[in-house]
Amino acid sequence: KKIQPEKRIVLLAHGIEIWRVLPKWKTDFLRRHAEVWAVSHFTAQQIEKAHQLQPSRIKVLHNSLDPFFQIPTLFEKPDHLLSQYQLSTSNKILFTLTRLSSQEQYKGYQQVILALKDLPEEVIYILAGKADEKEKASVLSLIEQHHLTHRVILTGFLAEAEVQEHFLLADLFVMPSKGEGFGIAFIEAAACGLVSIAGNTDGSRDALLNGKLGELVDPQSVKEI
Repeated sequence: KKIQPEKRIVLLAHGIEIWRVLPKWKTDFLRRHAEVWAVSHFTAQQIEKAHQLQPSRIKVLHNSLDPFFQIPTLFEKPDHLLSQYQLSTSNKILFTLTRLSSQEQYKGYQQVILALKDLPEEVIYILAGKADEKEKASVLSLIEQHHLTHRVILTGFLAEAEVQEHFLLADLFVMPSKGEGFGIAFIEAAACGLVSIAGNTDGSRDALLNGKLGELVDPQSVKEI
């Protein structure tokens, strides 16, 4: 910036990594020299509050689908996945796609598991995503504690080619998160014909068009979920 003062510097701001306190030199630089393009109104508000940036320096540019994301033309449950998971068309399938990290306790899948115990037996929960060992043990313990071993399926990491098939398998996408910068999984779910349940306190609101593409709930409330 000192060498070429006319150069524009744009910060693409997503989520928790920019909501936190930054070193003073970084904050000063952002205030004086950078334009911020935030992925949601929530992220924009968090940046404005955390770093005292002028609202005029922040624009909202929502995430979009990956251009290589294959939007389906047939919206049918894949038979091979029904067979693989020993499910039938009478099952109602909830689906979450996320990372399971012991360092990030905001995605809401624990709350979904707690809600599941009060739902009918035919409701099955598929929780997909790479898990660290500590978090996997914690989730398995929660599942066993509530006698839900036969109703919760942990898939582990899903390859890209498998993701769309799991969206098609599901009846509902559910991720009542408290810390989404945006939530690309919500618009992928919508592209595959699914409505979603999301938290009402973060960038998920933008992804679901403030409730037009799903239900926004208090992510802390098992009853609302």
